[in-house]
Amino acid sequence: MKVRYILFGGVDSRDFGAIVDGSETYVWAERDLDSVAVPGRNGELPVDNRRFKNISVNYSMLFRSVRKMEEYRAKMLALTGYQRLEDARRPERFQLARLQGGFVPKVSGVGNREGEVKLTFDAKPQRYLRSGERVIRPVSGGTLLNPGFPALPLITVWGFGAGLLRIGDGEVAFTERFSGPVILDCDTQNAYYGAENKNREISAPAFPVLPAGESRVSWSGGVERVELIPRWWTV
Repeated sequence: MKVRYILFGGVDSRDFGAIVDGSETYVWAERDLDSVAVPGRNGELPVDNRRFKNISVNYSMLFRSVRKMEEYRAKMLALTGYQRLEDARRPERFQLARLQGGFVPKVSGVGNREGEVKLTFDAKPQRYLRSGERVIRPVSGGTLLNPGFPALPLITVWGFGAGLLRIGDGEVAFTERFSGPVILDCDTQNAYYGAENKNREISAPAFPVLPAGESRVSWSGGVERVELIPRWWTV
């Protein structure tokens, strides 16, 4: 199945005249499950590791110009680690992936002017929704509706002095040292603003999680207002 483009780490296949086949991208993540055999007991006990496994995403690409293919290769190989991966087939979603394996082309056409290559990406299981990148400005006492799996938001809190933020079943207490804004990254479990470490200004047994469905948001004390980027995702 042809897709109009792929974007990886900001590198756009359209800039290199590539024709992209995305027929091998219909891959879904699976749960990480184990089983344990217990002596003297029939069958096996299931163990859910409460995570999804990475998936392999493949694209075949045809270049009308070998020179353009070489330029594309140089750009792609300069990227390291996980990068944002998206394509025209599902423009409302993106993944975090890393380029895996070599970049071995097949050259064909008159004078070997055309090139074909297969790209393999090792992708994290989350398919993030673009809607989850939009800033939400809730009111205290309001609710948020998560359309996907439990999400780890990026929360910015303004205020001064001791206060409390509640999101769903989680809460963050702000100490007398609190002087906003403070960014709470619920993925990395870190509080900061710019280069300043703000972990001493909060107390949180666990950072908030936005479960599937509705979550109530409220705050009190020194907390004045809140913004969050929800990071909705599915698999």
